[in-house]
Amino acid sequence: MCMSPKGKMAARNVLGGVYQPGKAHSIAMREDIIILYNQGYHTKEISGDLKVTECTVRNILDHFDIMELLTH
Repeated sequence: MCMSPKGKMAARNVLGGVYQPGKAHSIAMREDIIILYNQGYHTKEISGDLKVTECTVRNILDHFDIMELLTH
């Protein structure tokens, strides 16, 4: 665990990405995942590019698939 810029506890995932446990990813991060997926990138590629776990990418995609925002 390390301190985030705002002084809150943060952690690193296995890819080196920083996150705050229990806090949702930013809207910008979620939008990036949707955009990349709709452009044809695979979940593993998105995961590596954005430094979030593949499970996180799948969870976000599942959420937005329910909302019918995915074109892939």
